[in-house]
Amino acid sequence: GLGHPPCEDVSQNNTCVFSKDVWHLYPKDQLLIDMGIEGYIGSPLVNSSGQVFSLIVTLFKHKISHSENISALFELFAGRISSEVERLEKEQEIAANSQRYKAVLSTSKDGFWETGIDGKILEVNDAYCQMSGYSEAELMDMCIWHLDAEQTKPTVLKMIAKISVEGGAIFESTHRHKNGQIFPVEIMVSYSGIEGGSF
Repeated sequence: GLGHPPCEDVSQNNTCVFSKDVWHLYPKDQLLIDMGIEGYIGSPLVNSSGQVFSLIVTLFKHKISHSENISALFELFAGRISSEVERLEKEQEIAANSQRYKAVLSTSKDGFWETGIDGKILEVNDAYCQMSGYSEAELMDMCIWHLDAEQTKPTVLKMIAKISVEGGAIFESTHRHKNGQIFPVEIMVSYSGIEGGSF
């Protein structure tokens, strides 16, 4: 008999199928003996980089019939599970990065906007709320030209189109406070094409 559990063979990046007598082949795997396991199918979960990150295993208390068909189906499921696990991990990573990003913005002393390609404000930090005198809720209902004291809507939309091609810009302008006063701003803009585009 083999001196290691069958999972070690699976982790070598291949599907292992034992239609019968698996407990006899691996006499040192006490779990197989205690559970009276006869058949075993195990397949590695492989990420898009080709690395094995986990295993999926099914244990049978009886001999496995049509093991070739079951093995092919098992490999298909393993591939789908691998893709789904990787997708979920990426979503969690994006969510974690987003939380860190928002934490940095919320404590920044510099004003920050995120706007859509239509000029509508999508996100704003506390610093800009204090600078402008508007609440976050009020700013989220506004567009760039409602705050810029120099640029009209057509001019702003032309600038947006230009920056979306060039990728970014730095320029000076003036914004209008809620109380009507004008204050100077230095604007640094970068364009992201993700999810329809934003600045």
